[in-house]
Amino acid sequence: PEAGKTYTAKITFPDGSHKSVALPIPITNGYVLSVFQPNADSILVRVGVPEQMVAAQPALTVNCIVHSGGEIIAATPVKLNRIITSLWLEKKAFPSGIAQFTLFSAEGEPLNERIAFVKTNDQMHLKLKTLKNKYSGKERVELELEALDGNNEPCVGNFSISVIDKNKVPFDEDQESTIFSNLLLSSDIKGYIEKPNYYFSKNNEEENKALDNLMLTQGYRRFTWNQILTNSAHNLTPSNNKSDPNKAYLTNAKFKAEGLDVVITGMVKTLGGSPVPGAKLTLLATKAGILESAVADTKGKFKFEGLVISDSIKFSVQARGPKNENKVEVVLDSMPNVYLSKNKNFWDINTNIYSAGRTYIENNKKQYSYEKTGQLDRVRRLKTVQISAKRTNQSYAAQGGINIVEGHADKTVEMKNQKPFANLGVFLRGLLPNIKFMSFVPDPTSPQVILNYPFSYNSETQAWDPMKIIMDGRELRGLEAGGVFDNSTIVAEDIAKIEVILTNRALITVLGGASILIYTKIDKRVTNTFNIASISPKGFNKARIFYSPKYSQTDLKLISPDFRSTIYWDATAKTGLDGKCILNYYNADAPGSYKVTVEGINAKGELGRLIYYYFVED
Repeated sequence: PEAGKTYTAKITFPDGSHKSVALPIPITNGYVLSVFQPNADSILVRVGVPEQMVAAQPALTVNCIVHSGGEIIAATPVKLNRIITSLWLEKKAFPSGIAQFTLFSAEGEPLNERIAFVKTNDQMHLKLKTLKNKYSGKERVELELEALDGNNEPCVGNFSISVIDKNKVPFDEDQESTIFSNLLLSSDIKGYIEKPNYYFSKNNEEENKALDNLMLTQGYRRFTWNQILTNSAHNLTPSNNKSDPNKAYLTNAKFKAEGLDVVITGMVKTLGGSPVPGAKLTLLATKAGILESAVADTKGKFKFEGLVISDSIKFSVQARGPKNENKVEVVLDSMPNVYLSKNKNFWDINTNIYSAGRTYIENNKKQYSYEKTGQLDRVRRLKTVQISAKRTNQSYAAQGGINIVEGHADKTVEMKNQKPFANLGVFLRGLLPNIKFMSFVPDPTSPQVILNYPFSYNSETQAWDPMKIIMDGRELRGLEAGGVFDNSTIVAEDIAKIEVILTNRALITVLGGASILIYTKIDKRVTNTFNIASISPKGFNKARIFYSPKYSQTDLKLISPDFRSTIYWDATAKTGLDGKCILNYYNADAPGSYKVTVEGINAKGELGRLIYYYFVED
């Protein structure tokens, strides 16, 4: 732009309408950063400055830093002794993906930035073949996948393979969200990307030009010159000059490495709110078989880490003071919630849903119609059956799947007629002479249960064995079990019945040892157990296996049709050292074109994607 002139962009839209947009007034000083890819093996970086800047500062030097994929690709000083200075970089030094080109002043201030998408030969070369190109319905298909790395050498990789009936699930390849568009493009670009796979489907000049336009628009970066020139607080550059309040000291930032484990933290306090140093803690998850122990620090804080769990696992954290007192409170730190944010690259809104999914909907109608007549696998839909039952008048909670027939326990104690007692341990000690109460260490990782814990005498080993404590069908362990006998886990008034199993071998085998079963009242009062806290952190979903039917020669003669639209899916396919793996499955009945999609990554981080078609005949 020329100094003193104003500029306007005149835009003509596809419908013939026009619009004029005034462009910003040109400034006299500044830098222009341009990135071009004229050749297949190189990248051209140009830095432009006005003539007056070159004349005023003949030794003007800036630093150009290029990074991609979290790694620095190039870092070099550029001497600006002319209005345009060019810099050539080898493309083979770049990984495929978005590269960021940044100019810094000699003082480390960011001046200008441009991003560009670089495509290099670092993808896997995938080959897929079937024994033949045409198959029959319900016929067995064998797929052979071969994976070669960027150097055309066999490689080990992990792949997801899906097979769909293309006629039942129409698709737009440009609209697809693929491993390339996700990992290399949309993860680094802010804002919505229309038809993300368009930029990877053809790899021609038109496509690459459109991809660069995307970088210039969605990936546009801008620095405010008046803030840079006045050295304002917006400059986020590392600095060791702590006397300068306008600098951001990024070098001091520390972040915990991201992991797959769950960390549970909190604090132990007295009932008055003071921290309890040296408090003993037990973390228990019966369903997951987890029993961990910890000791609070001098500020009463504790931490359980390294827990890799599946979803819907409940934990109980119990605390006791250094002298095993239970008059303490557990305060858990808040767990980070899993928030579902809006996906900026969610597929385009389609207001004509029926038209777009007509084929898929019609296939579902056929399948439902066939089921309704009872022809599909000779299954008939039954009418709704209502079952009514009368609730039994039971005064105590159920024991889950445990059912002790009346009279088979060694001792049954109904608590409603018992006289008051100090705690359950004292009560049972006088009632059950064949049980000894003493301290107990559940396992090497758990703290010692100093409370009275019940042991039964084993005549075969001539030793005292710890008993199992089962409350309302749930086995209690560690301090939680020991707390039953001093009223810290449950108050005696809430117990309806106690059964003791000592000699019945059949029940001992089922229960896993001599046991005390505690039945609590259904209408028990809610008690405040401050020293016990429960938590249900978000874990991993358990993997599910995709169902794929298998047909024998007899099955092929059945008249029942196979209406599947998704024929096969395996998200855990792996190639061996020879770069190959073989998968097999059975087709559905419908004739047409079947689409096989393979996506994966190898140990070098190279991505791969392949589309393959074969046909099913009538």
